[in-house]
Amino acid sequence: MSASDMVAWECGACTFTNDDVTRLDCRMCMTARPRRYAVLAGSAGAATARTTKVDRREQARLAALRDDPAVEGDPPAVEEEPVAEGVPVAPRAVVAAEPSRRVMLERLVGTLVDVVGTTATNRGRTCPRHACCGMQVEERSTVVFRREQMVFRDQREEDVIAVYLVLHGVMTCKVGFLPAHLNRHARDYDGLVARVLSVYNDRCNNVVKRQKFYRNEGCCVARIVGEHVVL
Repeated sequence: MSASDMVAWECGACTFTNDDVTRLDCRMCMTARPRRYAVLAGSAGAATARTTKVDRREQARLAALRDDPAVEGDPPAVEEEPVAEGVPVAPRAVVAAEPSRRVMLERLVGTLVDVVGTTATNRGRTCPRHACCGMQVEERSTVVFRREQMVFRDQREEDVIAVYLVLHGVMTCKVGFLPAHLNRHARDYDGLVARVLSVYNDRCNNVVKRQKFYRNEGCCVARIVGEHVVL
């Protein structure tokens, strides 16, 4: 197998599909890349590993992207409306998605993301009812991602992806953010809904999970399940 045949590799820890074939650790969870394992364009049964499950849809997308880079592109800018707490969330099905948005959704739905800062109380993560809004997050919780503008200490403004808890179909408290390396894709993640799979804490038996909890001021893992809009 030559390096030119390789289009991606699957992380054995979080199953994230890494399309950077030169990277030696997972872009999502930083786990070391499995040895002698790669996803090949058009390989149906050969691209397998004991520690991972291949995402065939993602494999096909990456192979097509290598042949035609125009398949993937950033969606056009749209005017955003302010988001407030207690806003009902409705399925995106009521709005026709643009072709580029549909391609992006097919790529992101089913992937795992870290939600960080769930034990912090700054940047809007506290409210009159909760000293720390992120403490409400537990396994099987539903969250929604919203693109927001944040001003940093050096007066620099940057898009961030805030994470809000959804209760009974209503977007409520801000509980955290997606990792900073995803901020450049804030428009892609805006409006997506995810289900929390695991919440890390200081009592986790796994050393990596404990380190992520301390390093990020709280952390949980969620799987993207679809797209919603705010009415």
